[in-house]
Amino acid sequence: MVTAGACLGAAAARGVTTAEIVSPSDFAHLAVRVGDLKEAVAFYDTVLRCRAHHVASRPDTPSRGGAWCSYDIEHHRVSIFGRGGKPVPDAGLLGWDRFTFSYDSLTELGANYHALKAGGIEPRAARRYGDSASLLYTDPSGNRIEMLLDRFDRIEDLEPYLGEAADLEKSAAGVDFDPDSLPAPAGAASEENETVAPSELVHTVIRTRQLEPMIDWYVRALGCEVAERSETLALLRFDHRLLRILLVEDRKRERGAGNQGYDHFAFEYKTMDELVVRTYARLKESGVKPYWCTNHGMTTSIYYTDPDGNRVETQVDNFPTKAEGLAYIRGPDFARNPVGIDFDPDEMVDKVRGGASYEEMHRRVEGPRTTPPPRPVEGVHYQGAP
Repeated sequence: MVTAGACLGAAAARGVTTAEIVSPSDFAHLAVRVGDLKEAVAFYDTVLRCRAHHVASRPDTPSRGGAWCSYDIEHHRVSIFGRGGKPVPDAGLLGWDRFTFSYDSLTELGANYHALKAGGIEPRAARRYGDSASLLYTDPSGNRIEMLLDRFDRIEDLEPYLGEAADLEKSAAGVDFDPDSLPAPAGAASEENETVAPSELVHTVIRTRQLEPMIDWYVRALGCEVAERSETLALLRFDHRLLRILLVEDRKRERGAGNQGYDHFAFEYKTMDELVVRTYARLKESGVKPYWCTNHGMTTSIYYTDPDGNRVETQVDNFPTKAEGLAYIRGPDFARNPVGIDFDPDEMVDKVRGGASYEEMHRRVEGPRTTPPPRPVEGVHYQGAP
């Protein structure tokens, strides 16, 4: 196992430094592309208690459109976009592999398992890692969602479970267990039993064929620390959590095609200065450029692609309180334009450096909306030459 310090030293030797980088404060949300919007909204409501605060769909095509859902005080934690098209193949793809949600107790994990099983939803895998336990579910479009009871306190506690295997489902790390052994809620489980909402979105797993460039990009772009790594795995973090992004080198897999699957993942920053000056302007100087800059109304967002083409959103909330952001996403302005108004990030840099007011920086200037949202160009990763 290569130590974090050795890996960071190697990154510095390649010109990647972290001294001036501000890391995100939290995961913000994930976005998924699905074949049937109504079906997916029902799934995430049932499995994660992720309530839809705004749904935009046409009466003649209810399977298409978008939904913004949350399980806590955030305006949205899961964005769902009904796109139709081909479903995600069951295996063999690079890119986003899963998103992991944390739960506080084995009782909560058990309550969820038994309630979902009573409703006909069963996990594709159940594994134990020491005192930790994991249930892996698949949504109707094939996106994988993990429920995790995390009992790891130190990187050293994770090391016995990392190994060198690229296929995390079939590796010897952890042991299968019978989820029926999880504690059941008092009384008979029924389809009407509600699952427990997660406490946090804790990490994501990304499969890649180029581990080193991916490590470099996330260290450079998000200020991630390489907490631990092996020949085929890298554990990255940007805060107190032991793991935020797990990069897995898997040369046997191919990038998938079709309209369904994970769309992007969002990281939240605390201030506009952190978003546009200390992140956007810094990355631009090193040749890393965004493919979309837009004010969604509840957030100001800048989108990038990593070396594998995975879409990454960096954002800052436009309202000083979570309650105001939630009210906005439920209101008429967002209903009229849930996509966004594009902005010039260089002009925003000038505003921030010029001491613009909070309202001047965050207010969405109404105008023609972006329709549809731009998509990254295939094979172009918006990074300058090394």
